[in-house]
Amino acid sequence: MGSAGCQPAGFGSLPKPSNSGVTLGLRLPRCCRQGCRQLQAGSLCSPENARLVCYVVGAHDRAVRPASDFDRIASYLALWHSYDPAVKAELYSTCLLTSDGACLIDPIPLESGALDELVGSARVAGIIVTSSNHGRASARFAEQFSVPIFAPSETFPDKTPGKFRSVADGDEICDGLRVIGIEGAGPGEIALYHPADNGTLIVGDALINFEPYGFTFLPAKYCSNEKVMRRSLRKLLDYKAERMLFAHGVPILSGARDRLQRLLDGDL
Repeated sequence: MGSAGCQPAGFGSLPKPSNSGVTLGLRLPRCCRQGCRQLQAGSLCSPENARLVCYVVGAHDRAVRPASDFDRIASYLALWHSYDPAVKAELYSTCLLTSDGACLIDPIPLESGALDELVGSARVAGIIVTSSNHGRASARFAEQFSVPIFAPSETFPDKTPGKFRSVADGDEICDGLRVIGIEGAGPGEIALYHPADNGTLIVGDALINFEPYGFTFLPAKYCSNEKVMRRSLRKLLDYKAERMLFAHGVPILSGARDRLQRLLDGDL
């Protein structure tokens, strides 16, 4: 992981989105092609691999098979994911390198060799959890690297992890990574913004991007207040963002803010 100006690698030219809002013809990262057996370059997960139950069944204590690989989207940005048979869905995680070190966001297990390669010589600065059902392997990584877990206080209502640091809307952590509170989704829902290289947004459950649903909102039945959530998501338009990464779905690597603007305007 080097300078923030490095262009995303490993992707071909980006075609226009389909009517469903999903970018078709995208050359997906290697881990996306391998992690989901039915995912091929230029296609997307079949419906049976994308069940929305993942939003109401947390992965706090459930064993997810470690991902064997990751993909570096840019010198400072990588993702990895693994199929969770309990919810019949892919769980995505992000590593973002800042001047403070590597931030692991909604982390699922990653095989030790791949983890060593992912982090490299950088120190791990912290673990960030974007939703109350994204505990995943956060406690394990926090203990392994002796770093804090950053999340809103309502993320862990039953037992607060050791070295827990509460965050709220408008906070900056890990040297410039901004926390954006998203009301109306689930408890503890946040998005993250990093300004490097025309900007990256990382979202939890409030937005998804997988077939057959495409790029869209968390369905109403999983929201505490759908209308409030959709209004709250408009805060993301205040940020210049070329890319958007998800806890559930393939990344948008070009024109993410414009895609979000069209999605929100279509909701009027």
